[in-house]
Formats: sequence, structure tokens, C-alpha cells
Amino acid sequence: LVALGIGINKLCKYCICVHTYGAYKAGATRAEILAAAEVAVAMGGGPAIAYSSTVLNAALDEFEHGFD
Repeated sequence: LVALGIGINKLCKYCICVHTYGAYKAGATRAEILAAAEVAVAMGGGPAIAYSSTVLNAALDEFEHGFD
């Protein structure tokens, strides 16, 4: 989750996808992943919001059902 937050803060779409997958694989819930994203957005401002609302949400939707 920390790595995901860093990826969001650094606006790295590849990092966001890889670490979202890793978070699910490690057993994190969607709510926990979004909580990590909220911290990253608080530190990263507007650009981090844009990446969270597009790249992160797409990754969440893509990977979530593979770990149900």
C-alpha cells in the first residue's frame, strides 16, 4: 500500500497498476487501497486526484474480481 501511494504521488501509471495488483494479491481490500490513495492525494494534490480517479479506478475494477 505504501508503494501504491508513492506511485500515485509520482504519477506513475505503471506503478499504480503493479502495486494495485500486488495489494490485492497480498489481501488488501478495495477500501484499504482507496485509503492509501487518499493519503497520496492529500500529499500530491490535483494531479494525484486525476491519476487516482482514472488509472487507479481502472486497475481496481480490472483486478478486484480476480481475488474475490
